[in-house]
Amino acid sequence: MSPAEELASAIRQLRCEHSHPCQPPEGSLFAPGDCEHCGTSWAVTTTQGMSEPLRAQLAELLKSAAWWTQQRGGADRYALNVARVINGKAAFR
Repeated sequence: MSPAEELASAIRQLRCEHSHPCQPPEGSLFAPGDCEHCGTSWAVTTTQGMSEPLRAQLAELLKSAAWWTQQRGGADRYALNVARVINGKAAFR
């Protein structure tokens, strides 16, 4: 996945109004399936727990970083690390 795709994925997750199926075979009441809109797992959705204003601001910052990545070809490493945490690919250290 390219840096621009990672940033775009994080933006989709931040802006998504998640809808997790809880009917078999997609999921169950105690283990809902992945979001029908963006594919985010239930575990990631429940641990994000950000307030809506923070989610909106973070999505705008990542949108700016994604634009910069496409225009200049180089990704902002901090924005990319935040996107990777949101995408469940890395953790803050």
